[in-house]
Amino acid sequence: MRAVPQKNNLADVVERLIEARLIERDVLRFTNDPLPEEPVQKAVASLREGFSTEDAFEARLAERGITAEELFSELRRQLIVTRYLERRFRALAYVTEEEIQSYFDTEVVPELPAQRRPTLEEVDQIRRILEERKFNERVEQWLDGLKERARIRRYVW
Repeated sequence: MRAVPQKNNLADVVERLIEARLIERDVLRFTNDPLPEEPVQKAVASLREGFSTEDAFEARLAERGITAEELFSELRRQLIVTRYLERRFRALAYVTEEEIQSYFDTEVVPELPAQRRPTLEEVDQIRRILEERKFNERVEQWLDGLKERARIRRYVW
């Protein structure tokens, strides 16, 4: 019987932890304004809505080995990082009309049935897709730079 490959091997997990620590360190260096309680409370409420009862929500937290306070802290941390990344990189994710046209011509049109070719105006998600790609590329470049400047020793066996 063959072993089923794991989706995340130990090296991948270590790499994600390194990235998370580098991001947090950089965010803390450049972020002075505190996050209001409201967005964190909304995020917790959104998670709670996914459960049929409060007891089911509490049981899931217990199953995961975390308290409601730890969940609140983790969501706060995630929202602070997200807010930082949005402020720093979203404006740099500008997409030109030429990029939209190129994406439409090369990636959308070939996938459509020949009998119906929508106009560029009908495909309103292209701008959002391309902006998200550019945003992610900028974040990845920034993260690569953080890794290059950091002294990282990986001890994975």
